Amino acid sequence: MDATPFLPLGDQFILIEASLPAEGDDTGPYDLAVRAVETLLCPHCQGTHAVQHDPPITVMHLPFGDHPVRLTITEGQAICPETGLPLTCQFPDRQGRVTGDLARYIVRRRGLEPQRALAARLLLSPSAVQRLHDAARRRLSSPADQSPRTVPEPEVSRIERLGLDDIYIAKSRFLVAVDLDTGRILALRKVSSIIQGKADQVDLPGFLTDLPETKQVALDMNVEQFQAAKARWPSAIFVVDKRHVLQVVDRDVLTLAARVMLERWDDDAIGQAQALRQFGAAAYPYLSLRTLVLRRWRNVTPADLAAWAILRVEGNGSETSPSQLLWQAYLFREALYELYDVTRPPSDFKRGLELWKEHVRQWSQQVKDPATGGLAPLGRIRWALRQYWDACLAYATTKTTNADTELVNAQIRRNLRRGHRFVPESLVQLVNQTADARRAPVLQPPAPVTWKARPVPRAAVALEASPQKWSAEITRADRNLPRQSPLLELTVPVWAWLHRPQDPRRRAGERWLHEIVKCLPAAERTAWQLCNSGQPEGIPDFTVSVSQLERWRAVVHHRYVVTQLNRLDPSEAQRQVSLVDLRVDALVSHGPDLHRAVGDLYRRLATVESLVLSPEDEQIMTQVVAWHALASDPEDTVALLEILGYS
Repeated sequence: MDATPFLPLGDQFILIEASLPAEGDDTGPYDLAVRAVETLLCPHCQGTHAVQHDPPITVMHLPFGDHPVRLTITEGQAICPETGLPLTCQFPDRQGRVTGDLARYIVRRRGLEPQRALAARLLLSPSAVQRLHDAARRRLSSPADQSPRTVPEPEVSRIERLGLDDIYIAKSRFLVAVDLDTGRILALRKVSSIIQGKADQVDLPGFLTDLPETKQVALDMNVEQFQAAKARWPSAIFVVDKRHVLQVVDRDVLTLAARVMLERWDDDAIGQAQALRQFGAAAYPYLSLRTLVLRRWRNVTPADLAAWAILRVEGNGSETSPSQLLWQAYLFREALYELYDVTRPPSDFKRGLELWKEHVRQWSQQVKDPATGGLAPLGRIRWALRQYWDACLAYATTKTTNADTELVNAQIRRNLRRGHRFVPESLVQLVNQTADARRAPVLQPPAPVTWKARPVPRAAVALEASPQKWSAEITRADRNLPRQSPLLELTVPVWAWLHRPQDPRRRAGERWLHEIVKCLPAAERTAWQLCNSGQPEGIPDFTVSVSQLERWRAVVHHRYVVTQLNRLDPSEAQRQVSLVDLRVDALVSHGPDLHRAVGDLYRRLATVESLVLSPEDEQIMTQVVAWHALASDPEDTVALLEILGYS
């Protein structure tokens, strides 16, 4: 019997016996006897040692078809005589009396068939199936086993800036502490829960005790958190950023806007229809007024000015009317926004905030109506500044905000929407992984490198790396370049230039490809067009010869060099100006060796920037200049080639 398809044995165990079920028994078990090997290779002394076998044990394995598999396993161990260390032979992935494969199979099958039927089919007791399922559930729900999501966070003893905030998760209140310099969560702990509309005891001091020492603490205007943090870090600087302060004054202004709308509905002189017409958005009059009062003065439109004029007229000149109170509160709100402007120097902030608070206090006392018993307008912001005065002033000097803590809260909510049953440790790990990735340095691609010659004698050529001028253009052009066959052997700058418009500012400009087409011999039109497209082997039953490919490559490199003269040395650029109309492909009819040498020379000029020609290349270029000067006279050209040795 071949048992290897369903029983991996490895190199430490051998199958010594296999018993098959009786013929016709469709549910009988397979009985397999597995025994440890007789000798083990020691990794310490590189010798072989005899294995002392243990008593056999019975282990249930994954069923094979409808047949359960029962293993009789004999494990063992050997002792290294030199080191005294034991070498064990244990069956892989064994969990007690079952294998790991069978335990996972039970978890998958649980619920798909009755527990007793599953246990009978696997030759196990129902209680054993229940224990395996409970153990798997405990492993899945235990935070310690959820690797790598719950990797222990490194302990931090002291940080520079700390952010505190609360967040509600599954009807429970959690406090979150964030390192504002790194964006990592230091702690996320449940401090209270809501049961039947009531919150149980809040344990803030216990949460703050485990946090590291810090110099600055940024938090919102929660009284309990502020007092507990003051007791935990008495020497730290506490900061309430401008977002929370301006949020409080916005709530005060919106409260007055709600009073204006209530008075409009109750006033018979105005009526409901007129109120809806004045504010537009007939279905949402309050939302229109809300948009009006929350808009900065610098962004108001003519329609907004008209709406403010109507509001002031409705007050009938009374300073205590809701519309007049709303207008004055809006002006105070604008002044506070201007005071928190980033362009204002920090030295003027304290004096300006003191004046603003005093003016608001005097105005609130003037417009407060004791007969009605109503609250004074802008009462929230006055209380906030009185309660957190030092923390509000600290923002002007430290510029510390609680924005990173709010970002962490948003990331926690996003992760909760993506899945269910997250434990706090998993949420901390996910958010911290995002923070680490955000702070990691961005991997920049290596800059393209060209070669530049050093100022050395003309007898030798030395090249050094220099920044390439055309790297950005090459990157842009390389996105839509046609694929180039390896047979062409053109560099990326040359291939990009070949398929780029002559004038980048003209979207419909003529491409350099047309310059190559102008040099195209009539007899080689098909071959050159295939080379221009990048696929010289693109047509069946047609082959581009090596000589045709060399002539095309020489023409391309020549046209590239004479159109990119700023890449050359001044003396070489001046010489190439005289060779603009050189027909490199015509050299092959007079001297194939000269044509091949000229093609290699222009390939080097096109590949390397500011190249100092070697004596051999200088001699070839001199011959090309002389040949070009006499090209108009064929007889002189032939004579010159015979003198130069290219007959």
